[in-house]
Amino acid sequence: MFLECNKVISRKSNIGRKGDEKLMEELIGYVASNHKASKILAVLDSKGAMDGATIAKTVRIVGAEKTIEELTGKNLIAREGAKFALTDLGKQVSHKLRSV
Repeated sequence: MFLECNKVISRKSNIGRKGDEKLMEELIGYVASNHKASKILAVLDSKGAMDGATIAKTVRIVGAEKTIEELTGKNLIAREGAKFALTDLGKQVSHKLRSV
């Protein structure tokens, strides 16, 4: 006699959540301590997608390209053609910083 069990047991794991929370805290800390990054996220959040030169002129930052690259590397902004826009993660970080 064979018994078959088709029951699926699922458990919610907090591993991903704790990792996500830690990543969010690190990103918020990075942006909060980096004036250039903070201004770039804020302007993209309020005005929408822009090219790199327009971002630099709008926030009045010399060398904004380096900060844009860092933000792209941290998945806070993404290139959409010739323009940069906030990612969902970037929006979350920007909104959390505004609420602080």
